Amino acid sequence: MAKNIIEINGTIDSWGYQKSNLKWRLSQYKDQEVTVRINSLGGDVNQAMAMSQALADHGKVTVQFLGMVASAVTWMAYGAEKVQMAEDSLWLCHKTSTPVDIWDNLNADEIDKKIEELQKAKETNKALDLIIAKKYADHCNGSVQDMLKLMSDEKWLSAKDAKKLGLVDEIIKPSGKIKNEFKFCQQMCEDLHLPTFEIESEIEDDTIIDKVINACKELFQPKQVEAQENNVEQNKNKEGMKTKVANVVALLALLNVKEIEAEDNKVTLSVEQLNEIETALNAKAKAEAQNNKLVEILDSIEGSKSIEGAENKAQSLVNMVKNFPVMVANALPKNSPATNDADTMDEVDEMLRGKKD
Repeated sequence: MAKNIIEINGTIDSWGYQKSNLKWRLSQYKDQEVTVRINSLGGDVNQAMAMSQALADHGKVTVQFLGMVASAVTWMAYGAEKVQMAEDSLWLCHKTSTPVDIWDNLNADEIDKKIEELQKAKETNKALDLIIAKKYADHCNGSVQDMLKLMSDEKWLSAKDAKKLGLVDEIIKPSGKIKNEFKFCQQMCEDLHLPTFEIESEIEDDTIIDKVINACKELFQPKQVEAQENNVEQNKNKEGMKTKVANVVALLALLNVKEIEAEDNKVTLSVEQLNEIETALNAKAKAEAQNNKLVEILDSIEGSKSIEGAENKAQSLVNMVKNFPVMVANALPKNSPATNDADTMDEVDEMLRGKKD
């Protein structure tokens, strides 16, 4: 359970959650680790910049994104040493916006003046967008241009997507206190003219554990051979047992261990072992891609498509090359010197190149 918790649950502005308040609250935990839990759709850029610096000045700060987070708070958090995101949260960034209200009748001169004001605001927003995009890019080791495009898209990201892009460092389990606040947040999005969203029925996780669980069967499951219809049921239990044994043997060999302890029909693996499995999965995928490319190349040879398997296709090509001298000799006229003297292919080569009559 985290200690020294600071909650930011609302808009960032001069009247609510703002720089002076955050600095004071951080000062209560001087030289101590602090967890800042954020559920906010953003707010004032100036306040967020100062708050980000306050997090950096304090040090030892972990930010946790909960519920829906957007706009200024998404990059304000980068003042912290670590940024976490609950797996049932949503994340959004967008370009800087300026409130514009015109409730008046304007003449030509007044319109020109207003256009000039808006043009200045536009240039200011562009400068801010570059600063913010660089914050995103520095955190995820991406490019500023890619981050500017992400800001233009204004798309809600799941925790999995945000982690994949490197915008957050870790995905954490939800607290259970934010799950029922999505409808309220949807209304807030509409009020602030932010994109709304659809909630998926299932939340996906981007942890290495999930990737291993989803792919282990593919890695360790031996390729099944089609059985005859009359003995499928008879061999089902026997083949199932063989498969389980093969899976265990393959896993032990991969992890270079003699045994794995099980308790209550559950096996515990270390992070290093999970990394070994993920590496094997990646190697298997790479090998399959190379094999598919090889088959594609071999299939470009006439008559190779009808042959099953890359090995058989390659052997067919080898046989074709071995028989090439005989095929050429048979194709030449009967009175050709090459047909009378097969000791060398030099004459055949010269005739094919047009060096001899």
